[in-house]
Amino acid sequence: MSESKRGIPGDEYGPPNVYRPLPGAAGAEQAVLGLILEGSEATERIFQTLGTGRCFSNGRHRIVYQAALAIHREGKQPDLPTVLDELTA
Repeated sequence: MSESKRGIPGDEYGPPNVYRPLPGAAGAEQAVLGLILEGSEATERIFQTLGTGRCFSNGRHRIVYQAALAIHREGKQPDLPTVLDELTA
């Protein structure tokens, strides 16, 4: 049996890609954004853990996260209306 038939990286699914989003990543990203926008007590910890948001695989989610982070850095609560204002400014 050749290596490609055994599921070795680089098989019929193409070369390994460490930047390929994990299954379910979109749902996890949406859940994190939901916690931020509803004013969860975990918001501070989320921003500390995720930093600039480069870990978001969905570009739209990353943009929303970064807008919320900018608002948070101004000392304001990043709720939905505030984030929408930031995105459309």
